[in-house]
Amino acid sequence: MDEHFNKLGQKSSDPYLAMATNFFKKELPCKPPKSQWKFQSGWTRYTKDGNPPEQVPYPLEDTLRHLFKTKTKWAKYNKVKKLSQEDVDEIEGTMEEEEEEEEEGEMSQELGQLSSESNDVSDYAKLLSDGFQVAVELEVADDPWLLMGAPNSLANVARFHCNIHLDKTDRDYFATEDPNLVIDNFPKLMDYC
Repeated sequence: MDEHFNKLGQKSSDPYLAMATNFFKKELPCKPPKSQWKFQSGWTRYTKDGNPPEQVPYPLEDTLRHLFKTKTKWAKYNKVKKLSQEDVDEIEGTMEEEEEEEEEGEMSQELGQLSSESNDVSDYAKLLSDGFQVAVELEVADDPWLLMGAPNSLANVARFHCNIHLDKTDRDYFATEDPNLVIDNFPKLMDYC
């Protein structure tokens, strides 16, 4: 039975497992210097051999390194993307769904998230007030990072585990309602991302 499901998994992972394996064997290009980021329409290819960036009609590789998404108030979806070829169809297919979800449920999702965050804080306060302070103190002693803020914050994780202090003020440009601030700071923001 185990062999059966193992074979099913191997078969369904093709060709992605082979692509990922080959991808991680390659030497990836380093992040370009700030001066090389190009603000232009379409696809821009940055290479590891030191050649200047080149505009291409589509990604030439079958696998790329990263996908990030930044959504602003003044754009339905971001115009700058780093993504893998396999993601293109998926992204195009989900854009309409995202727009519908936003129109219908954005406010309720935000309120739900705020409510769950508030519950976490009130649960902690309740534990303290109910006499569980010793248990909480023991948990914090075992995991002192709990006092450092949100456990899913990259800045908090980097500070606690690596003593790296990340300056995240540049991300505030993405929250502005003036697209020119993002355009004017494009190289700096690409370097930040």
